This record gives sequence, structure tokens and C-alpha cells, in this order.
Amino acid sequence: MSLKAKRNKSAMWAAILVLFLGSFAVCIAQEEGPDDAKEIAVPDYVMKEVVRRTLAWYYKPSRVSKVVYLADIRIRKEWLPVITNIRFELVSLEDLRKEGRRVHFFTAAEVDRTGYQVAFAFGDPECEYSGELWSFRVSRKKVRLWPSRGGVGAGCGQSSSAKHETLKANDAT
Repeated sequence: MSLKAKRNKSAMWAAILVLFLGSFAVCIAQEEGPDDAKEIAVPDYVMKEVVRRTLAWYYKPSRVSKVVYLADIRIRKEWLPVITNIRFELVSLEDLRKEGRRVHFFTAAEVDRTGYQVAFAFGDPECEYSGELWSFRVSRKKVRLWPSRGGVGAGCGQSSSAKHETLKANDAT
């Protein structure tokens, strides 16, 4: 074997070793427990269905006009359902900070054991809030959505990692 071939072989094995060790380090850094959820990016058409159907679940046609304020995070105006006498109004985070208003909002989607999960909550998205969990999965471009047992909540005194911790509901069944 020539000197050049030996150098190429050594360089190849060094590169493989670096890739292996780098992958191992990334795996260790991303290791999560069984109950830890992973935030993910969900396609717009899926989130549109989740937002539209969740809001339709909570807000039925009314005889009197109502305004529902929603934080403009993770949702778009065109995703909002049309419901008789219910007007959905998006509020920016900047306006929320100025006015101190409490609003409804959706948390980031996360992977769970049945598919994905998102919370529909009320309060200050950056501080104190509570809400209910919704699970969903996608099969053949069809979104299957259902209310989960449990909820989410946060308080201003909690650390940012504890802020989004899922609270388990009592299993009375």
C-alpha cells in the first residue's frame, strides 16, 4: 500500500471517528425522559384545522355579539372560524405587554405518545395561564383531533422550563 493510500485511509477513519463521537454527543445532549415532550413544527394546513375546530368546540353561535381576544402567536387570521355573533380578534404580544390583557392562545405543538399535543389556554402567554390539552394526529392528510385528559398551567414565579410542564388530570375513570 502506498503512502498516499495509507494517509487517505487514516483520514477516512479519523473522519468516521469524529462523526461517530459527534453523533454520540448530540444524542446525549438531546436525551429526554419518557414523559418529556418535544416541540415540533406542524404544517400550516394541520394547525389551521386544529385552531378552527378547537375554537368551534368552545364557541357556539350566540344571540349577543361577543369578542374573543386571541394572542397572534402560532395562528393566522385566515385560520379562524366564522361563528355567528362571535368575533375573534388577534392581539400582538407587544399590545398584551402594554395593556396587561389576558387572552386565549395556543401553545406550541409537541410530540406525545398518541401523536401530537397542543394546549388552548387563557391568561398571559408569557407568565400566568391555564388551559386544556388537545391531542391530534394526521393520517392521509386528515387531521384527527380530540380533547385530552389534563391541562397546562404556568405562574410567573416558575422557571422557564417548568412553565410549560404538563399537569396530569386525575384519572377518575
